Amino acid sequence: MISKPNNYEIIILFPHLRENTTSFARFYSIVDVLLEYGFPIKIIEFTFPISKGSGMGHDVASEALNFLVEDHILSVEPKLNMLQKAAFYFINKGNIRLSKIFSLLNQFIYGVDIFYPGDQTLTQINSYPNNGGCVISFGGPFSWFAFADRLASKLNYDLILDYRDPWTFGYTSLSSNTIIQTIKNNLQRKKELE
Repeated sequence: MISKPNNYEIIILFPHLRENTTSFARFYSIVDVLLEYGFPIKIIEFTFPISKGSGMGHDVASEALNFLVEDHILSVEPKLNMLQKAAFYFINKGNIRLSKIFSLLNQFIYGVDIFYPGDQTLTQINSYPNNGGCVISFGGPFSWFAFADRLASKLNYDLILDYRDPWTFGYTSLSSNTIIQTIKNNLQRKKELE
């Protein structure tokens, strides 16, 4: 049973917000219930520098978002480091090999994938004057979980992480190879345990 909100704010991080996926249907149903019960919500949309036609699966925009969702979106520009910027540059140029090199370097040096919004981005997200709240992050990219943890700590909010698919680590993605996927899985698992 959901109790009355009493100004309990909910901040939601959901990747690929404008893509028509099955995970979006679940996300939308959760948002719908939260709004029905009167919770103040804020949906964070990170504006990563990905061009259409980059081959990242972000090429097709979904239908316009429901106005209930759209009214609660806070668009945030991620503060990326030089390795992230280089990886996105090469993704947009279609040079996937170079983008993977910069992405891998970023994971080795910073311990997160290139979709981590950056710690400086935390200053762009503030809370309402309220009686607490929570940050809910849907994964992947799983670096958003590290960001959600830092945001929840900054605001002194509760944290909910939705891993969605427990089999995520069980296969090598088509755009990767076994060695890179193993390194990536180990770094992500290490991050989860922190």
